[in-house]
Amino acid sequence: YQKIRPLGFFLPAQTAGYFFALGGIVANSVHGGAYGAGFVHGYATRLRVMLHDGTIRIVDQEDEMRFWRCSFGMLGIMLGIEFQLEHRPQLQMYAVTKRLNAWSEDEFWGFIKQDAEADVPADIAPAGGAGSRR
Repeated sequence: YQKIRPLGFFLPAQTAGYFFALGGIVANSVHGGAYGAGFVHGYATRLRVMLHDGTIRIVDQEDEMRFWRCSFGMLGIMLGIEFQLEHRPQLQMYAVTKRLNAWSEDEFWGFIKQDAEADVPADIAPAGGAGSRR
């Protein structure tokens, strides 16, 4: 991210923190924090990998990429990853806390949609009222 963020580029699916290794994200089922963006490994478009015998190769065809995504490192070591990126003028990550009056579906989704500003459509989670995009 040191190279791409100053230029305004981001992964479409952001992880919940900055402390994950990219190889681990692609080799496992790590989802992003953006609703509807899916798993981070779905945005890997090209890999530089080392196989069990030390052979280094480039994997860039979808019919083989699909095996490397979420492979748990069983096929080899990912040495480099090329991602599909998107340009955004800014991305802001922050934490929100709130003490709920009661534990209920409506209170929970109200917090997620309004206080945490999640863009969750009403047909997915009708409880909690309409979301707020501040």
